Amino acid sequence: MESSLPNKFNTCIVIVTYNPDSSFVNNVVRHLEIVDKVFIVDNNSVVDIKSLLPNEYLNKIDVIFSEKNKGIAWALNKGISEAIKLSYEWVITFDQDSLPNIKLLDYYSEVLKKEKNIGLIGTKFSDKTENIDKITWKNSLTLITSGTLHPIKIFDFIGFYNEKLFIDSVDFDFALRVKIAGYNVVRIEAPLLSHKLGTPVKKYGLESSNHNLIRRYYYSRNHFFLTKTYFKKFPVWILKKNFFFIKSILLLVIVEDNVSAKLKNIFKGINDGYKGF
Repeated sequence: MESSLPNKFNTCIVIVTYNPDSSFVNNVVRHLEIVDKVFIVDNNSVVDIKSLLPNEYLNKIDVIFSEKNKGIAWALNKGISEAIKLSYEWVITFDQDSLPNIKLLDYYSEVLKKEKNIGLIGTKFSDKTENIDKITWKNSLTLITSGTLHPIKIFDFIGFYNEKLFIDSVDFDFALRVKIAGYNVVRIEAPLLSHKLGTPVKKYGLESSNHNLIRRYYYSRNHFFLTKTYFKKFPVWILKKNFFFIKSILLLVIVEDNVSAKLKNIFKGINDGYKGF
């Protein structure tokens, strides 16, 4: 896939929102320091997203509203489709809670100058902003959605994000498909974005994610969809992922409240995942 290096004008950003907090506006302002166009796809937030945005930036932001929460994969695809219509060469996807390093495109370009056959570039993240002097990178199987740079042509070869997954493992599934198609997936080892990880809970010196009932269902369902779909291609990765899945259930039982209801949703998710939902 031959493309020019990403820059402020040939690259756009797609952000998926769902009831963001006040830090969201600061994140958008940073995005517009990196690129000249941002697509916000809102999954039926309670608050009017457009009303939160400073007027001086509205000419560079397209807000797309959904009448119901259709999931992160649908929202990503909607924003990416708009980027394709406007002939952008690159698109970076973000969660609403992520604040990227202002030199993000410079660092991604550094990778692209030295690596070939790139399908995706992403980065590690931190829960705080860190100063970065230099970067290293390595090939990876998967990336998180937030901060991932896509050459727009990749969607011609791979297709779009799997909307059936709704939420959880949407990014893993896409990256694995990119790998299977023969492209390189590269992760920068320095944390080029600060990113919030929800509201975990702690007890007895242990920490658990504290996901709600709906999230527990999709996490379990999509985990077993990945296991069934990719075990033959990536057995070691799948086995590791199953280890952490079992660990997450044990932590849930020890640390969290509302355990029985969450376990019920987990087992329903497992069942639906094996059936292919």
